[in-house]
Amino acid sequence: MTRRLISRVAGSGHDRRTRARERLALLNDREREVAVAVGQGRSNAEIGAVLFLSVPTVKTHVSSILTKRATGPRSPRPRRLRAGLVLAVALALSLPAGARAGDWTRWKYDAANTGVNPSETRLGPGNARGLRRTWFRDQCCVGTPLVAGGTLYAGGTEDPVQGPGQILALDAATGEPRWSAPTGTSEPPNGLALSGGRLFATLGFEADGNPMRALEAASGRVLWSLEDPTDFYYPPNVAAGVVYAIGGDNKVWALDAATGQVRWRSYVTRTATATGPVAVAGGLVYVAGGPDNDGVLLAKDVGNGVNRWKAFPAHDGGRGRLLGSPSVRGGRVVVVTEDGSVFAYRAAGCAPALTCKPLWVRQLGASSSFDPTAGLGQTTVFVGGLGRLHALDAATGRPRWSGLVEFTGDESAVTAPVIANGVVYATTVDNRVYAFNSAGCSAATCRPLWSDEINPDTYSTASRPLSVSGGAVYASAHPTGLSRWAVPTAG
Repeated sequence: MTRRLISRVAGSGHDRRTRARERLALLNDREREVAVAVGQGRSNAEIGAVLFLSVPTVKTHVSSILTKRATGPRSPRPRRLRAGLVLAVALALSLPAGARAGDWTRWKYDAANTGVNPSETRLGPGNARGLRRTWFRDQCCVGTPLVAGGTLYAGGTEDPVQGPGQILALDAATGEPRWSAPTGTSEPPNGLALSGGRLFATLGFEADGNPMRALEAASGRVLWSLEDPTDFYYPPNVAAGVVYAIGGDNKVWALDAATGQVRWRSYVTRTATATGPVAVAGGLVYVAGGPDNDGVLLAKDVGNGVNRWKAFPAHDGGRGRLLGSPSVRGGRVVVVTEDGSVFAYRAAGCAPALTCKPLWVRQLGASSSFDPTAGLGQTTVFVGGLGRLHALDAATGRPRWSGLVEFTGDESAVTAPVIANGVVYATTVDNRVYAFNSAGCSAATCRPLWSDEINPDTYSTASRPLSVSGGAVYASAHPTGLSRWAVPTAG
């Protein structure tokens, strides 16, 4: 029922969407978080797990949203808002105009970095073997492709050596250009995020005092540009009207998504910055970083950047620096260290203590310097390693199964897995993409359902998450190359 309502609202016209935006002022911060979660297709139980609320409390918030009363000069009497408001508000907050449920609008799908698209229905274990490349663009794109409302957004360059850098919008079905906007540098953006009809881009080391820009997703028109000499690293993240970025000043930045105004800045550490994008869930901003051999996981208040709790994986059995980003789901936050150790902590922290110990630790063996950010299924944690994809029990960390990729060594490193409709997808550094059944197989070691090269023309590397949306898989390779795969339809 929820997904049918989401589809109805997502397909509604401009006026209805505008009215939904106007009603945002009626919701408090917690109600907005619940509304966004409903708009993402989450169940009450999943919303409770992400926001650290009981199911009865979630139901209370939903009821409050549905019964909010609007007053004002155009409403001579208080009137009850329609039941569809919660979904309209969620979509107005989290998706661009024309977007649909299941669109891939963040680096790891959602603000919590779960890597899970809960709305994908067209691709699954039964037909993933039939995936075929439908188009490929060379001299195009790097980073994680974002997909919303039939448009694909990516960073790229006209020439991989000389530039200039570009932000590109393509027809997702055909790969044909819709618009492009210059970054003002010779490099593509460090990453993109979509929310509320805005496309946010972090612009890299040559930004010349403009490290972040917000563009109108429909046209590429610049809406605002941050003026500051700080370089921004990694893709941005967006949640509840705030865009988050990692600065070269070793700080997490929080900016108003509508205006670009800085809300707060907060150190990761005084001597080192983060190892990947932040995750946002349950009123906290999670960031991993710190010195090489003494990394720290921090949970900061979304309102002011104050540290609410912290953890030191190197003190809890890990060796080497943290890699990638935190992922949050089911009341747990998961991080990975360079030696292949996986840590799960209680996402809400360990109050009254400030420094927390892990719920579990699992040593997987040799890792690599490439991004191993975990994908978090409902009951399974998926982590990349050298030559293998590992599936761990989310509650205990015990191994369930592992998946073999084609080659071995550093170039076989599996990076940042994502999950959709019973299939877990991952790229490897050696220019390949793989799909495995997320439930595993009848053995401890599983073979992929499907695999292919990302760039079929030139050897490239892949180290960013791919995206899965609307029955298609999208992946990019470095220095150039973007492919789309789908299952051919009859007729």
